[in-house]
Amino acid sequence: MRRATACAAALLMTAVVGAWALEGGDWGVTLDSATTLRHSAELDEQEWGQRVRAALWGELFWQLDRGGRLRLTGEGSYVYTDDRDYLFDIDRLRIASLHPGAITPEAVLAVEAGRFGFKDPSGLVLNHTADGLRAALRLPVVEVELGGAYTGLLLNPSSQIRMTPTDRAEEGDDDEYFGPKRVLGQLNVRFGDLPGRQSVTAGILAQWDLRDDDQAFTLNSQYYSLAAAGTLAANLFHSTFITLSTLQAETGGESDSGTALLLGTRLRYLREDWLGSRLSAGFNYASGAGDNLDPFVAINDPASGTVFQPRLTNLMTISGGYAVRPWFGNRSQTLSNIEFSTAVRAFLRARDDQPLEGEGLLAGLILEDSKRYAGSEFEWAIRARLLPDLGAALTTGVFVPGDGAVDAEPEFLGRLEVSVSL
Repeated sequence: MRRATACAAALLMTAVVGAWALEGGDWGVTLDSATTLRHSAELDEQEWGQRVRAALWGELFWQLDRGGRLRLTGEGSYVYTDDRDYLFDIDRLRIASLHPGAITPEAVLAVEAGRFGFKDPSGLVLNHTADGLRAALRLPVVEVELGGAYTGLLLNPSSQIRMTPTDRAEEGDDDEYFGPKRVLGQLNVRFGDLPGRQSVTAGILAQWDLRDDDQAFTLNSQYYSLAAAGTLAANLFHSTFITLSTLQAETGGESDSGTALLLGTRLRYLREDWLGSRLSAGFNYASGAGDNLDPFVAINDPASGTVFQPRLTNLMTISGGYAVRPWFGNRSQTLSNIEFSTAVRAFLRARDDQPLEGEGLLAGLILEDSKRYAGSEFEWAIRARLLPDLGAALTTGVFVPGDGAVDAEPEFLGRLEVSVSL
């Protein structure tokens, strides 16, 4: 039944894009492939992974009165992985409008509805697609943004919203067709063009777990964020944030509440005259269970690393990186766009009496009592835009456990990615 539904969806998508082209809209196809090799020195075994994605997208535009614009965007995809032969999905389906002078001559009202991305000021708590509505009023000094969304219509394999053990248990369950059901609400107020070329954003984000099973673990949470970004000196930029979270958990009729903290900063130094060089450094802290704070829980966990990927709970990371384009400015765009980069990340426990959380390599990593340092990850990558519509990247990395890790050995990763746009 699901295979027939997927085929029907593919045929419908092709017909829609054909009609789209006849209406004068823009459309295209993207093909992405990623081949990954992992090698565990501890287990002395290799693991290959393959992911192929083909996406069909289209856009339609209309001009409105008084300089307004209306845009309809859609994108559907087919994904093949080692774990799943096929997955047809609607990645984006959004209608967005822009209305200059909606309230005052200087104000611009932007409204969008459908399936599109939602993100918190830090980009670490929430960075995910959802079905919803968002409106933003842009004034010369301040921008106010209000949005709401629902995540229960996202396909289970496509949803990365895994906040609780119940969510994670359903991740690989083929009987669960849709992902976790949650309602999101968001309010952001951004002040731009402040003295010193700074901007400040204050945000409130909340999610409500809609599970109705009395025995399931349900979690509601709120996030109060303050973020700043701007220039510190010539070519030196920063982004800094702090997020206080309140949580309400319930399972088996028993409820509990808590408070958690997330903070971080990132520095970037850009020098195009040094062969397009980019230097970066960063620090993140996510609280664990302690006397005054509880474990921080993100709505969807970001990728903390390349080889080693713990959840954003009881975690401190210190990172640094450098990227250079040796042929920057060359007449050949292919040579000019070739970039070499390297990065290092150190992982520590925020509290040494609480474990790190995660799967894969982390599931077997046990740290001695009172040891905070889990290990470091070293990454090297080559990225190139070989042609205007063809890109490729080769990434290699190794995670080296710290001396406090019990019976742990390094783990290696290599990944080749190719992207084609038609």
